[in-house]
Amino acid sequence: MIKKKVFISSTSFDLKDLRAELAEALKEWGYLPIWNESPVFPKKHGFHSHDICLDAVKECDIYLLIIDRRYGGIYAGENYPKENISITWYETKIAVEEEKEMFIFVRDEVWNERPTYKKNLSVGISIKPHHVDDSKVFNFIEYIVHLSRNNWRDTFKNSVELKGKLKTSLNVPKERKEFAEKPSLRVEDCLIGKLDAWSEDKDFLIKNFILVAQFSELSEHDKCFLFGRRGAGKSAIAIMLEKKEIGYDHCIVIPGEVYTYGNYIALVENLEGSNIDIKMFIRLLWRYVLRIVIMQGVVDYVYKNMVHKKEVIKIIEKYLEDRGFSTGNIGLILLKVFDDLKVEDYKMTPITLYKDLQYRCETVEFKQALSLIQNIMGDKKILIVLDTLESYRIYSDSMNQGLRGIIEEILNILRDRDLSNIGIRFFMPAEIYEDISAEIPAKTKGSTVFLRWQFSYLVAMLSKRFIDMLKRTDSVDKYLIERLDELVNDALKGTAKEKRALRKSFWYDNNFLPSTITNKNKDEEDCFAYILRHTQRRPRELILILNQIIRKAFEKDEFPYLSEKSVRDGLHERETIEILLRDSLSPFEGYINKFTDRARTAFWGMPRVMSGIQLKQFAKALYDVSPIKGITPVDFVNYLLRAGVIGHILDTENCADKSGYCKAWFEYLMQDHIPLNNRFMYYVHPMMGDFFNMKRVQGHGAVYPIPEDDLWLEEEIGIYKRDV
Repeated sequence: MIKKKVFISSTSFDLKDLRAELAEALKEWGYLPIWNESPVFPKKHGFHSHDICLDAVKECDIYLLIIDRRYGGIYAGENYPKENISITWYETKIAVEEEKEMFIFVRDEVWNERPTYKKNLSVGISIKPHHVDDSKVFNFIEYIVHLSRNNWRDTFKNSVELKGKLKTSLNVPKERKEFAEKPSLRVEDCLIGKLDAWSEDKDFLIKNFILVAQFSELSEHDKCFLFGRRGAGKSAIAIMLEKKEIGYDHCIVIPGEVYTYGNYIALVENLEGSNIDIKMFIRLLWRYVLRIVIMQGVVDYVYKNMVHKKEVIKIIEKYLEDRGFSTGNIGLILLKVFDDLKVEDYKMTPITLYKDLQYRCETVEFKQALSLIQNIMGDKKILIVLDTLESYRIYSDSMNQGLRGIIEEILNILRDRDLSNIGIRFFMPAEIYEDISAEIPAKTKGSTVFLRWQFSYLVAMLSKRFIDMLKRTDSVDKYLIERLDELVNDALKGTAKEKRALRKSFWYDNNFLPSTITNKNKDEEDCFAYILRHTQRRPRELILILNQIIRKAFEKDEFPYLSEKSVRDGLHERETIEILLRDSLSPFEGYINKFTDRARTAFWGMPRVMSGIQLKQFAKALYDVSPIKGITPVDFVNYLLRAGVIGHILDTENCADKSGYCKAWFEYLMQDHIPLNNRFMYYVHPMMGDFFNMKRVQGHGAVYPIPEDDLWLEEEIGIYKRDV
């Protein structure tokens, strides 16, 4: 194997011993050190030594720069433009121009004195530095710090620390004895998190939470609705709202229901009688139940923060206790209302339900309890966060009618002056927005937030969780941990550009992920592009995929470095693809098992690319496997488009361009809907194509879902070019 050449750049006379130690260490690690004291350094007859050094920089693979107290001699060669900078600075400039892989280390004493020197200089005081012979050393460091790339640097105290940090930076594999001293790791210890926020350790979730822009929007007082697809992080945001309380004195988060919403909708549909107004009934039901939740929140706040008002809340406490509502989440309260009605003597009909709910809201005890809230709370405010209703079907009119009723009642509460101390955040599936948006008044639509993750936040989220796992498992050297921790924390505090840079500086440069993947078409893809195009760009999906990749790497004994094969195997694990597909089709809750189990047989091996006519035929065949009452095959294909498992090809004349991709729009990356048109061409999403083992079509590249915005990655790797 050809050894990589490492050019050691520093001032020579004062650092001879250090340079020799580094050269020996590099040899042990399998590198070829290039340093001018070496007997094999390429000395060319008739050339100045400075020119020989600059030529050697061009020939190296890695540039290693060590900065200590000396500035060094000014460039005195003849083959390069004259510049009034030291030869070490000139070597660095050439390395930058040649885009060499660079590692820069500064003596800690020099680095620590730099801010003092700069501060004095800024107020017109010129001091003689103690730890450098020439203040130009600081100018050299400033040049490095302000480079647009390759400006990362680390400090060192002595040669031992320097070699340790360099070894870590070069990702020199640990010897087996280093691992033998540590307790054996289990693969479960090495995963980066769970798929459900509510089953995750809360401290872990809070520590690794990424402050996306939508969280800041929800902090505004008038924002009350959040729409996001399943797995987009709505529950994590709910938990963080409780932690941060965003301008409220108390916050109650009500976890998402699993099947409760579907259960009581079914109870209403099956009542004796006909022509039930589900929207009106659910609005009445939530008028009562939401106020019960508000009462619970007031009691909870008083006991935690206003002990002196315990006596005042006795009336509210008694009301809740008498009806069995002292504890319990909103789903249990909703079902208890039905259980109470079942024990009545009369039959449960729409009319009896309406009357009972109206009666509950009009009783003296209920009104009296509510009237105390503003007096008790004063200027204190409570936030109620209602996490996603997980059980929903976008094709069910009764479910959508019920949601419209809930939204109406939330808006009523927000307009109620007697409840001005109460704020509400209601989280809903993005797929149903269009069906229920008519209930949100135009002036209130500005209160709606849409949760869609940009690439910068996704890569930051994965980096944050991965470094947390590396710390937990002690899987790499402590010097690398320190450097990566600083890198990630700086990016999280920085701009979107700095977060995006983690793709290379964290993942690729440290070999945690390969920079490219060879796909089934034998084309090379950027690793992140390869992973993202198999998902709908949701955090839950990426956590799942990286966990599966880690499992494969663990089996291959390569963890924590994730090879190309581990990426492919982990992503295409049958379980991985099935979970991805099921999450995407979650709006078909209750029908999904039939869909996935039966469609596998019906459509195994079909082409991934279809015309509008073929797509309708595909949908009819799939629909015929198990029809859904009340919708047509055309409705069904529109739901598939809305679920984001089928997309519209952008350019049918160029289905495999220079990038090797066939680019397509999918609804999860758009605000608008994709029309179903006989003349259009459509592409099945990779997760669905892989799950059903559908055929790749000759002349069509791998499908790449193109975002409507946030196109940085696509432009960076040449997949997409904006029209100028």
